[in-house]
Amino acid sequence: MKRNRRLFSAYEMELLARNPYTYRVRARQLLFTAEFKRRFWEQYERGGEVQQIFENMGYDPLVVGYTRMHSVPQNLRKVVEAGRPFTDGYSGRGKKSSESGWHKSRSEQQAEEMQHEITHLRQHVEFLKKLQMRAMWESGAGNDHDAKPEI
Repeated sequence: MKRNRRLFSAYEMELLARNPYTYRVRARQLLFTAEFKRRFWEQYERGGEVQQIFENMGYDPLVVGYTRMHSVPQNLRKVVEAGRPFTDGYSGRGKKSSESGWHKSRSEQQAEEMQHEITHLRQHVEFLKKLQMRAMWESGAGNDHDAKPEI
């Protein structure tokens, strides 16, 4: 039976995000870098204990949680057995990285978010310009031959 994984608090997410081996952290999910996976697998194959490996790599086992920690070797074993390389983030065989967005770096994500915000702000500015033109037209400030602006 699969245990329910508890949500990370905002403080825990910030703490986990500071670790250089964290690729991404969300309230329900902790994703690791390819380097973490490689080092973890090397230590695990030499007989290292899961909890000790996490501690050695700068993670607090109480924050990560038992279920999350012990799912890592199971998931890495599947990747190794399938002959796939370790990758940053999710290593599943589902969607390609370009479709899922999971393999984007933090800077790529931030750039996308900023681009989205810029586009939104430009649309908002254009809308405000039209409102201003309409208000001027309705107040009679516009010329008689000017057409009423469409919003």
